[in-house]
Amino acid sequence: GLSSNLGQFDLVLFHAVLEWLADPQDTLQKLLGFVRPGGHLSLLFYNKQALIMRHLTLGNFHYVEKNYLSGIGKRTLTPLSPQVPDDVRGWFSEWGYEECCYSGVRCFHDFMQAKEQARCDDADILRLELMHSQKSPYRELARYIHLLLKKPTAISPQV
Repeated sequence: GLSSNLGQFDLVLFHAVLEWLADPQDTLQKLLGFVRPGGHLSLLFYNKQALIMRHLTLGNFHYVEKNYLSGIGKRTLTPLSPQVPDDVRGWFSEWGYEECCYSGVRCFHDFMQAKEQARCDDADILRLELMHSQKSPYRELARYIHLLLKKPTAISPQV
């Protein structure tokens, strides 16, 4: 488990871990003890909505219909528990956290065909990814979601 002896920090990074946990919400609540009041949490997680869109664009309709969206039992890098962004954002709202930034990472790149990726300049892809990273609906379809959250200075009993 996480040791509370480590103290509290101005910034805690928790990137690409949440989606691999059996109980993401419980682990997050424990992790928040390491963020000092007024400090920040940088959270990056695998977007379940993007996974659904990916399966739909590949014609894997049965995966979507049967909600077969985790990597359990398969030889894949698909996470165990991809998260719905609105669910995760709701947890932090309930816990009194301020959402400083809400961005998508890889909003369109992963939807590009390999030949198009090879043809396009990486700098152009990056520029346009950044341009669309905080715009709906592109952000909501991104492979990963990044949240920068500020812990309240008055600590609620939950966190």
